Amino acid sequence: MSLCLQKLRGNLMLSGKWMYLFSRIQQDPTILVFVDTESGLIDNADIHQIGVVRLDGMIRAYKALRKTYGPPVSKPMRGISAVAALQKLHDSGLSRSMIWMEHSVGHFDYRRIAKITPTNLQHSLPLIENVYSTLDLWRDVFLGPFAHKLSHIFQLLHPHDPLLDRRHFALPDAFMCRALFKAIFELF
Repeated sequence: MSLCLQKLRGNLMLSGKWMYLFSRIQQDPTILVFVDTESGLIDNADIHQIGVVRLDGMIRAYKALRKTYGPPVSKPMRGISAVAALQKLHDSGLSRSMIWMEHSVGHFDYRRIAKITPTNLQHSLPLIENVYSTLDLWRDVFLGPFAHKLSHIFQLLHPHDPLLDRRHFALPDAFMCRALFKAIFELF
């Protein structure tokens, strides 16, 4: 356990929102999924990666989707569309009652996915009140001038982890998000 978390043990004060969430997850850990998406550099760019990891470590979906920026290529891109990836998420059990966890401001990944989700799959997305951010959790725990970027916090906890070399890819970022959540959850 890192030094910053050792100092927290016994002194952790979380808001009612987090205490409620932690108690729900303790009752049923399978309701929690960690999600990360990657997209082009402009606001309306298509999603080209979705990484989804469960608390118990099972990967539910990771799909390299069509390329959205860079030079044109003559050969077809491997992967599937974002809508097809959403169908796979639905088929693997993603539902409205699940808890969606990401590391972003304003639930960016969830809102981006919700924007492209066709009507027939809307029932597969968790309700907005079931969407949380590890960024908010760490801001609540470490108040003040603290770097809250996913890779910065992860590096404090796991300084030599090879995931750091793969940041900004959807699946490694989803794994890092899970590690940040578990670090606080295990103190609960």
